[in-house]
Amino acid sequence: MRKAESGKADPNVTAWAAGFPGNLMFLPAISVLELETGVLLLSGVPRLSSGGDTLSLVG
Repeated sequence: MRKAESGKADPNVTAWAAGFPGNLMFLPAISVLELETGVLLLSGVPRLSSGGDTLSLVG
C-alpha cells in the first residue's frame, strides 16, 4: 500500500485494504515467483533459467 501513503492509490482500494490486518496481506516471495512463472509459461514468453551460477534464456 505504498501508493496510499502518497495519496496516489484508488480510494476504493485503500478503503477495502483498511478492513484487513496487515499480516493477512503478506505474500511470500516464492508464491509471487510461482505465479509469475506460470503466467510466463502460459504466455509463451522466453524465461530465464538458472544453470549453476549463470542465467540463460529458456524456450
